[in-house]
Amino acid sequence: MWASGGTVNVSYGTEISVNPGNPSSGTLTVTSSLVMAPNSNVASIQGLKDQYGNICANQNYTLTGSATVLLSVWTQPVINPIPFSTDSSGNASLITQSVNSDAQITYSIGSLMATYKVWVPQNRYIGAGGDGSSGYNNGYSLDSSGHVWAWGYGSYGEMGNGTQCWVSTPVKVSNLSNVVAVSAGGCTTFALDSSGHVWSWGYGSDGELGNGQTTNAQTTPVQVANISNIVAIAGCGRGGTGVGYALDSSGNVWAWGCGSNGAVGDGEWSNTDIPIHILSGCTAIAGGGNAGLALDINGHVWAWGEALINGTSNTICYTQQVTGLSNIISIAAGGETGYAIDSSGNMWTWGYNGDGEFGNGNINSANTPAKNPYLSNIVSIAGGDSTGYAIDSSGREWAYGSGGNGQLGNGTTSTNACVPVQVANISNVVAITSSANTAHALDSSGRVWSWGSGFLGALGNGAQSDSSVPVQVIQGGWSAPSP
Repeated sequence: MWASGGTVNVSYGTEISVNPGNPSSGTLTVTSSLVMAPNSNVASIQGLKDQYGNICANQNYTLTGSATVLLSVWTQPVINPIPFSTDSSGNASLITQSVNSDAQITYSIGSLMATYKVWVPQNRYIGAGGDGSSGYNNGYSLDSSGHVWAWGYGSYGEMGNGTQCWVSTPVKVSNLSNVVAVSAGGCTTFALDSSGHVWSWGYGSDGELGNGQTTNAQTTPVQVANISNIVAIAGCGRGGTGVGYALDSSGNVWAWGCGSNGAVGDGEWSNTDIPIHILSGCTAIAGGGNAGLALDINGHVWAWGEALINGTSNTICYTQQVTGLSNIISIAAGGETGYAIDSSGNMWTWGYNGDGEFGNGNINSANTPAKNPYLSNIVSIAGGDSTGYAIDSSGREWAYGSGGNGQLGNGTTSTNACVPVQVANISNVVAITSSANTAHALDSSGRVWSWGSGFLGALGNGAQSDSSVPVQVIQGGWSAPSP
């Protein structure tokens, strides 16, 4: 029996088996923001990080001596210490139930082996943006070398390659490498690199670039000013204008861009062209039509911006806690709809529901969150302009809400769906995102899929027509990382 003390610090959604051997001390630390779902891919880790800085399924490493092994840095740590004891062979095990966790192993003496059941970081490798009022859409993906690829609408330089043209197949964004996340809001795109810096390109007349300038069309990336050690990014916007959000390693939320709809969240209605601090003690951020969401370390959700998404019927320019939510582990936002997952895998919705965006069987909007009765074991969520998406622990994707452009992905375009329908022809989905009327998904083999509006190349498959079922994004010389 290994009797000397030890702790396993975990967030949620991880099944871990630990064999510390016989060290005099040891810790296993899991921090927040990697989607870890029960019954998903198994990764055996005995040491070093892979080339993406993440746990790699079916890849083994060896720990020896004393070291800290960084498997991923994605959001600030949220540590809940859990003591563990071992059997006569030195084995210990525990299971927690949540999503959104990265992993870091630290040990001091001896060796340690951990087995994780892991999903890739939520929406880390794919992103989407677009003008929600006019239907212009973009898609983004990262390749295995940390480069960003873009397709779709590009009149404000959203392709990031020095042009103002739309493209129907992916093009490489210029002058960026070691990127770990990509997101967009309005017609502005944001990227996070492995050094914790944020980059932006596209529309910037209202300060969306965050570099102190108000450039109308920035066609190549520029660095966002005055922030560092960033671990997560998000964007919101409709009508072309937008706001950028960043979360730093200390849990601070920063915002910049167009403030006319209160989406900056600083208590003002004015624009800001450099990031300003709006919240502390947070672990995740999300952006919708003209609103922002943040998740704090206690599992509560905060909101600001345009009507309904904040739990009231009023547009507000300051951060406010959403009532009726607790033990939340993941958040997302649609055009005017809020989404959240709790620690039991339930999905909660509030805001606008005129097209069935709640997926709860009716089209009644609600100012306070309600649990979805049709979905369970949910591990990832996303929102489009008027359509919502969810992934369950079996890797199936579900859609609900507007379907006029085929964005439900079930082969129909004639009706909306107020009850979730399964997206056809894809499985083992590990990440989802959506722009106005186009959805994108990443599967466990590293393939990117799109469906819905194909206007101006938004599907990335070389065509401009809509698709009511997922089509594979053409990967001309690049590939999305596999989990």
